[in-house]
Amino acid sequence: MSSVKLDSLNVYYQNVRGLRTKTHLFYCNLMNSCYDIIILTETWLNSGVSSLELFNDRYVVYRRDREVSDFHCTKEGGSVLIAVLKSLKSIRNKSLESGCEDIWVTVEIGDHNKYHQILFLWDLSSSTSSKNNFEAFH
Repeated sequence: MSSVKLDSLNVYYQNVRGLRTKTHLFYCNLMNSCYDIIILTETWLNSGVSSLELFNDRYVVYRRDREVSDFHCTKEGGSVLIAVLKSLKSIRNKSLESGCEDIWVTVEIGDHNKYHQILFLWDLSSSTSSKNNFEAFH
């Protein structure tokens, strides 16, 4: 995978509020798009849904799904996703991720320009305060 020189990135972000029932529609809409990076929150995805149901082979997909056993919760929902065009050099940085729902991806653009993307989803429904969420993230 080689780096690509770009003047700008075409980035798409959306809180999708659940993708499990919208996989086909999302995939069809993706076929008509030309985004370099796609960032989604509240996907509600789990290991039962393959990334291939959502993205074609143009993208590398990084997911952090909320499994009921993860994040010390019993509630489904949440989950975050970053998809990066394969023509861009990208890598997930799991060592930076916290016990919360966050995902870190580095995208290399040009010769030495690296951009870190972080996607963090606060669990506002839990009894944990925002301060505790931030401390867990920090």
